Amino acid sequence: MKRGGLGWGYKIVAICKNIFIISYYFINANHLQEFTIMEQAKVYTPTQIYTPTQIAVSSFFFGPLATVFFLNRNFVELDESEKANKIIVFGGIFILLLLVILPFLPDNFPGVVIPIATGLTGRYIAENNQMSKDEIEDSPNYGFHSNWKVLGISLLSMIIFVIMMATIIAIFYVLDFISLH
Repeated sequence: MKRGGLGWGYKIVAICKNIFIISYYFINANHLQEFTIMEQAKVYTPTQIYTPTQIAVSSFFFGPLATVFFLNRNFVELDESEKANKIIVFGGIFILLLLVILPFLPDNFPGVVIPIATGLTGRYIAENNQMSKDEIEDSPNYGFHSNWKVLGISLLSMIIFVIMMATIIAIFYVLDFISLH
């Protein structure tokens, strides 16, 4: 039985079908292989902490509230909850004393003394009780927080500190402890 001119057509269709099946198998096998490799690979992101320099600069320009926040977060990330709690307590006491004392400082008191003191203290605590920048860089488990994140948190902490300071000044004014001229 002769099929006439249809013999080549069937062969071409069969070849195309086989090419399609083989290519479909390889495409899907490749995706399956990629999926199993991705599934087996553990996605690891290092714990991000603040560097001593980020803490010092933030403290100098934006106030002690940022210092307490950054030091606390580092201690939490380093699994040192006792030190994190101490920073909150002692930092809170320091900030409260600062808020109470600031309205009574003389006008000629150098404005840079408190920022330098808090910046150096924050840097000292971070370097001696947490990790230095080099230690963070060398560690596969830790990384840096973005400077933009530090800036945003610092600005927010400064706004909160200014609101707290304005509230203390208003209370002292109402109680006639200070006079505004």
